[in-house]
Amino acid sequence: MPSARKTPSAKQESVILLAGAEEFLLRRKLQRLIHERVTDDARAFDFNEFRSAEVDPGVLWNALITLPLFAKNRVVLLHLQGEPKEDLLRTLNRYAANPSPTTLLLIVQVFEDRGTPLRLEGDVQTLTFPIQSAAKRAQWAQEYMKQAGKELPAEAAEYVVSISTSRLADIAAKLDHAILYSGDQREISGQALMQVVGVTSEYLPWDL
Repeated sequence: MPSARKTPSAKQESVILLAGAEEFLLRRKLQRLIHERVTDDARAFDFNEFRSAEVDPGVLWNALITLPLFAKNRVVLLHLQGEPKEDLLRTLNRYAANPSPTTLLLIVQVFEDRGTPLRLEGDVQTLTFPIQSAAKRAQWAQEYMKQAGKELPAEAAEYVVSISTSRLADIAAKLDHAILYSGDQREISGQALMQVVGVTSEYLPWDL
């Protein structure tokens, strides 16, 4: 689960940094934040997305101070690609020091496990998404299947964690595959997972 390193004052967050190595959780949180602030119908007018290596700081600034057209808030999303250049960093610090009450700036920073979140001056909420321990990944796998209407026994959860990388995206891909081929079967056993992910070569969907 993400952890907040700094909680802003009582006013609604205007600058949120989502940083960490667990990209699957980070992206899910990002999408929730976007949907909370701007509807799909208003995205063409009140949503901007930029990449730090490509955006001109002046263009970013103009997007940040523009008033919303159809939604109550504008959302500006900035993907960090390495360390931001000095002029871009100055723009970010300038905005964070006095953010617009009608604009939410979301900054996404995906890095390796031992990376460090960007530090900005001003009122910034930082949500961190570290790689989860094996035990937490197993718990997450069970909850992921529960949300899909399936049951994943503890031993099956431990098994899928043991054959996956430390990234939840890899686990989710295997579980999605199991969900797809499980049909009406509610419980997904370790044996079923072995068949679905290809450990057992002879597999038919209805064998689950």
